[in-house]
Amino acid sequence: MELCQTHDRHTQVLSYWLKRRQTGENRLVIDYRRLNSQTIKDKFPLPKIDDLLEQLHDCSFFTTLDLAHGCLQIPLTENAKQKTAFITPDETGQFERMIFGLTNAPTEFQRLMYLALGPLCNLDVLCYLDDNLIPAKTWEEMIEKLIEVFERLRSANLTLKLPKCKFGKREVEYLGFIINKNWIKPGSRKVEAISKFPQPKSIHDVRRFLGLTSFFRRFIPNYAIKARYLTQLTKKNEIFKWEKVQEKSRSKH
Repeated sequence: MELCQTHDRHTQVLSYWLKRRQTGENRLVIDYRRLNSQTIKDKFPLPKIDDLLEQLHDCSFFTTLDLAHGCLQIPLTENAKQKTAFITPDETGQFERMIFGLTNAPTEFQRLMYLALGPLCNLDVLCYLDDNLIPAKTWEEMIEKLIEVFERLRSANLTLKLPKCKFGKREVEYLGFIINKNWIKPGSRKVEAISKFPQPKSIHDVRRFLGLTSFFRRFIPNYAIKARYLTQLTKKNEIFKWEKVQEKSRSKH
């Protein structure tokens, strides 16, 4: 797929490093900021998480499907391959398939899922990039949906990472939320990240903290009021000053 159409053909990538996954595997990470700054942005929309969660009313069974290697399942055009070139001390390499660090990778992947799942997408299957949730009111409905989803994924030559898939569960974690028939609540990892967030030392830190907490604002009554002393720090020309009122506001989250 062509996702690297740029304003300037003269692009070069120099920085790369290995990042260790939670599984212990190493993942190649490349600094594509220069390429991304020259890339014409794709405007294909990502779904709103709140809109997806609203469709789970009265569902008792849940299946989560995670696609193996995510964006790497999508082949690149010859023109796009050349733009992913990176330099090592020994040689120059390039990607044959789409890597997540490219600016248009998320939107291209979302488009692929819409094409693969067709009319099922965000109705029978909630789809946010490579994270898919299949809700059902009965076990029989779940089996019917799974069969149709598997057939569509097979037709699109997309594969799943089975260890990360959960089938027919009464409770699952999806997009940072714990979901079952009776309620939706924040996931434990997100809550831990908020509780262990260090005291902000700059406006950038405040924005990061607000980004974390606003993800769960639906669970925090009067969120805007509680966060007002923090949001005030992010205003233009505001001088960063961390005092008791800011610390008290942070603790309310």
